[in-house]
Amino acid sequence: MKNLLLTAIAMVAPVLTPQTIAQTPALYDCIYSYETKGEHKGKTVEASYNCALRIGDGLSKFYDYSSFKVDSISSVPGIKDDILNEYREMEIFTDNYFDRAIVTDQEKGKITVDAPIGLEHYSYEEKIPAIKWNLTAGTDTVCGYVCNKAEGDYQGRHWTVWYAEEIPVPFGPWKLSGLPGLVLKGEDDSGSHRFSAVSFRQGSGMISERKIPNVMKISHDKFEKMKNKFDRNPMNSIPQESISDITVRKDKGSRGAILINGIRIRDTGKNCVHLEIFPDDKTDEKQKSSKKRDSKDDIKVIGIHTHTK
Repeated sequence: MKNLLLTAIAMVAPVLTPQTIAQTPALYDCIYSYETKGEHKGKTVEASYNCALRIGDGLSKFYDYSSFKVDSISSVPGIKDDILNEYREMEIFTDNYFDRAIVTDQEKGKITVDAPIGLEHYSYEEKIPAIKWNLTAGTDTVCGYVCNKAEGDYQGRHWTVWYAEEIPVPFGPWKLSGLPGLVLKGEDDSGSHRFSAVSFRQGSGMISERKIPNVMKISHDKFEKMKNKFDRNPMNSIPQESISDITVRKDKGSRGAILINGIRIRDTGKNCVHLEIFPDDKTDEKQKSSKKRDSKDDIKVIGIHTHTK
């Protein structure tokens, strides 16, 4: 199977043509475990997510595994509504949910990130991160592929990644891209974030956009500030006048889902372990204290959150 996949990549790579995301079939799917670890009020907080990277013709999409399964089942011809609804229910009841979708478009040289903030849905675009990777000595085997080691800095964190040259695509989990092979594993030097592939296989569906009405375009910086403010106190961040219905639902294996106006609200702010670090933060006391001991400026921590079980 491994040889068949690599042969398929070699045949497709020379003839890539730009396509819109709505028209792009997934050539390969890579499933990742994403683990986070940090501290909150002196206590260790940890979370584990299941995520998926769909790789297509010059495109990739990284998002939560439960949403990936919804997309996969939706592409099955003649799928019954009741089966599709079962997968949508599982998506709603996923407690540790990676709530951002990151689409990397090689042809346009940009990434698009979309995510909900409260009752609204937002989207921003930016250039593909130009991470200056240092190819270093060392190998590891991930999912049966021998991987080379690289190190680089992005948004305040130092990353070590392992990429497989046998899979010659420049993608990876989250925004870890730009190497001569698929990134199958990556972790930052603080031990706060770790991505590790658990499965790589031939694609089974389409790289598609969710049809979400009234998506608001926003800048990266403004998005992060809004997301951080909301995550710190989700319920109190939603204007009361905008609430028409509140539903609390229970399901096996879930802590219970709170839906406002039919939208799942996840209380994640207490356990934030952010992926991106920016200057001039006044919100993360632990990071401030650490930086002061190093005689450096305070930092600002913004990015993707975690949710403990």
